[in-house]
Amino acid sequence: MCQVRRYSRENNEFEVQEMFSPHDHRLPMSFTIRLNYWWCDCGYFQALRLPCHHVIVVCSFSHVDLTSYIHPIYSLYNINKAYEIQFHPVKNK
Repeated sequence: MCQVRRYSRENNEFEVQEMFSPHDHRLPMSFTIRLNYWWCDCGYFQALRLPCHHVIVVCSFSHVDLTSYIHPIYSLYNINKAYEIQFHPVKNK
């Protein structure tokens, strides 16, 4: 479970706090998300260019289209381009 704690609409910066169950004795963790820079403190968003669960919460909170934060490399066109070349099987000796 995540909850948006603070946000700045001017620069699209948000703070999301992860809430844990009462049985989990970990302290809540906070993450800063900067949508303008495709940035989240967890690192997943920058590494894979796909929204992490913190970004998903922010987009839902601010009514922003989540698909605008999926990198174009994941488009069907680019996936088809990657596999358009012909592959030749490696023969056993």
